[in-house]
Amino acid sequence: MEGVQTMFAKFIDVIQTFLTEPAILIGILVGVGYALDKKTPIKIITGMISAMVGLMMVLFGGFQFSATFKPVAEAVSKAYGVHGYLMDSYAMKAATQIALGDNFGYVGYVFV
Repeated sequence: MEGVQTMFAKFIDVIQTFLTEPAILIGILVGVGYALDKKTPIKIITGMISAMVGLMMVLFGGFQFSATFKPVAEAVSKAYGVHGYLMDSYAMKAATQIALGDNFGYVGYVFV
């Protein structure tokens, strides 16, 4: 009985790890949407991959944007005593992902 519980716990861990990746979750949602719309299998697969790659590109771009301008914002803050935020939605997404860490994947469940 203990072996079954251990296997079940490992299964749940794998599922949680898999479904807390935002790109994978969005890809699954897009695939389900295309399937419900009765699209061809090729359209479903390409739509899923496009959504996943697109989200990864947006997140990567946000990370790069915030990493590039964060030192500039800190230097301006230090030199002039002005405090503020980068008003770019992609940079804010990246900052949110950094702040939430592993829990960022749960944000995708808002769309479900």
